[in-house]
Amino acid sequence: MPILNINPNILFTLILVIVTFFGFANTAHANSQKDITVVAEVDGEIITLSELEEAAIGSSKKSWSELDESSKLSIIENKIAERLLYKEALNKKLNEDPDIIKALEAANRGALIKRLIDLEITSKMPTPTLDEVTAYYEKNKAIYSTPEEADIEYLNVLKSTVIEPTTQDGKLVWTTKGKRVEEEARKVAQDIKEAILKGEDINEIINRYRSLDPEKTPWVDQKQRTMVAKGRYYKTMNFDEIVFNLKEGEVGTFELSDRIMIIKMIKRMPGSLQALKDIEPKVLNRLKEEIWATRYNNFIDSLKNSTKITYKYDITKGQLTESPNNQNIIVAEVGNEKITLNEFIDTAKRTFTMRLIELTIHDKVNILERLIAEKLLHQESLNRRLDKDPNVSKTFEKTKRGILAKNLVDREITSKIPSPTPKEIAAYFEEKKADYTMPAKAGIEFINVYKSFVPVARQTNQPIITTNKAEEEARKVAQNIKEALSAGKDFNEIIKNYKTSASENNPWIDEVSAGEISKGMLFKNTNFDEIVFNLQEGEVGTFELSDRIMVIKVLKRIPAITQPLQDVEPAILGRLKEEIFAATYKDYLSRLKESSKIILHYK
Repeated sequence: MPILNINPNILFTLILVIVTFFGFANTAHANSQKDITVVAEVDGEIITLSELEEAAIGSSKKSWSELDESSKLSIIENKIAERLLYKEALNKKLNEDPDIIKALEAANRGALIKRLIDLEITSKMPTPTLDEVTAYYEKNKAIYSTPEEADIEYLNVLKSTVIEPTTQDGKLVWTTKGKRVEEEARKVAQDIKEAILKGEDINEIINRYRSLDPEKTPWVDQKQRTMVAKGRYYKTMNFDEIVFNLKEGEVGTFELSDRIMIIKMIKRMPGSLQALKDIEPKVLNRLKEEIWATRYNNFIDSLKNSTKITYKYDITKGQLTESPNNQNIIVAEVGNEKITLNEFIDTAKRTFTMRLIELTIHDKVNILERLIAEKLLHQESLNRRLDKDPNVSKTFEKTKRGILAKNLVDREITSKIPSPTPKEIAAYFEEKKADYTMPAKAGIEFINVYKSFVPVARQTNQPIITTNKAEEEARKVAQNIKEALSAGKDFNEIIKNYKTSASENNPWIDEVSAGEISKGMLFKNTNFDEIVFNLQEGEVGTFELSDRIMVIKVLKRIPAITQPLQDVEPAILGRLKEEIFAATYKDYLSRLKESSKIILHYK
């Protein structure tokens, strides 16, 4: 009797891990005719055009003929480097190292399993018919539906008083300096909600609270506008229930541990189902994946039925710990192969990033299922004498070269790279300070004045026809709005007059939008940054594009902030090591080239 009940199916994600790990190739591509044109020779070992073609498709999804000369030369250089590193690894007898021998044995098993699955499953995969794809789509419509969305305005009332910008893990954050005022924040949030419902302007409300004693009043952030999709934000909280029960124009509040969001519904957009004709390739691929998974599981089940599996150790009980004795503890016997506790723990560490103590019973069972499947597949591949198959030899040879080359680089370069000193890190920081500076930001409100008299063009996605008359009128309207804003009038009130008088003789004007932008984010090859970031808080400017004029009011300015060295030191350390590695690797290859005979036939 087995100690535990094993799920007969391996999780689909683990199947994909196995497939990815062993690098399953396209069978049709593997069997296609090869171009044996010799492109280069490294100490008599040739590099053919077919090898370069395979590398091109693998790295760029393009054929060799589609690549530019620079990309072609780069691939040739990489292939030469592979030959040089492999030869040097053999010269240093790395293939006799016990750890590398173990890795090569695992690679050989992988090549056998890959070939078996290619022959038994992948090469026999049918292409689903249109009727089957349609039926799958109908059954899984929820997967291909876009969720309901909402266009909202919101502002945050923080449960604290004064805040200031700082950096944390390389990101700009607002840190509280003042005291916590949780009850006062709830009261302010309710007052703001009621004021908005009465029709008061949000910006005037914000300014009113910001003018109060900053040591006693909760910090009220600027108004922002964004699109939210149902089911995407704060999934374990009642955010969706609050937001998507609001009607257009209604206001609600959503409380978090550090703030209260006041949310106004601008517009609601229902979810939609993607048409099959638009996503047919996507549906086809998903269906093929599921068919593959089903066939794989059925194949594993058939192997289980014909193989004796004995469970010796209950991995679901107690904690897993690493110990030299684990090699002697047998978890399970699969035919004539054993799964040791040491092998189980090694697989767990490769599969999951979490600590062994954090593995659930579900995780442990699926790791064991994966190991059992690998043993079954390996034994079946030997039963079919696939160790004599030329495709297996080719796959293994390619993997072996990669393992030996990687270990050579690890031993001769990576392990010998010195750790940069604090002085070197500080010097690098000073030299590259611009890379570690958060750009200046601005909180803005803006509207677009379009160079068109026909608002219906915006509503029907038809091209906007710009005329000289419309262009001049748009500039005039934009200037009038700018002057009114500069005089202290409210954005929404100003454009309301233009909206009510919209006609074929007035430029079309969008709704007011708000957001936070960084210097260098928008319209990079224009004078947008020059205009916006020369405006002070409360000032107004205009920026002209080919089809519209933006009228922009700056609500808040956040200066550029250079991150402290201590915050970015780990990133600099990694970057310095990468640069040292690249230079050392280049020098090492140059020395190998000098002692080798390389003939390049490529013109």
